[in-house]
Amino acid sequence: LDLGRGAQGTVTSTTLSDVETGIAAHGTVSVTLRHSTVTGAAENGISLHNAGRVDAADLHLVKNRRNGLVVGGGATRVSTLRDVTATGNGHAGLMVAGGAAPVVVRLHSDHNGNAGAVLRAAGRTTIVDARSTAETTGVRIQDGQPATISNLVAIGDGTEANYVAMQRHAL
Repeated sequence: LDLGRGAQGTVTSTTLSDVETGIAAHGTVSVTLRHSTVTGAAENGISLHNAGRVDAADLHLVKNRRNGLVVGGGATRVSTLRDVTATGNGHAGLMVAGGAAPVVVRLHSDHNGNAGAVLRAAGRTTIVDARSTAETTGVRIQDGQPATISNLVAIGDGTEANYVAMQRHAL
């Protein structure tokens, strides 16, 4: 499902399996996602890049080859991103990049290849009430951008003391 430049879209109660990318929104005006599942995508489960106003809730991203959910670009303005479950994705359950700066409430991630959430030059991202199980890192913050992480529960993650890993990478 591809929502392109100038689109305003609402996707509800949708299940996509074994596709290239489940849902892609790029250059859109606004996107609303509710009660949607993407399983086994060859790339990312859901990719929101410069997607305008985003309102998303109750997303399930399972065993996608790259990331479960990607939120990127300074033109992405997340009004709501809540109740995201990401399981067994190849890289991150949630990838935030390019200044998107969302507030994420109730992120549940487990068994993702790299991390439950990766914040890479993400802008002032906030993650509240997150749970990470059996991952290399619960939340990885890269490139020195400020972030607020509240109420993170990490169980069986590889990061020492099960806390947020902070890394600074050269540009």
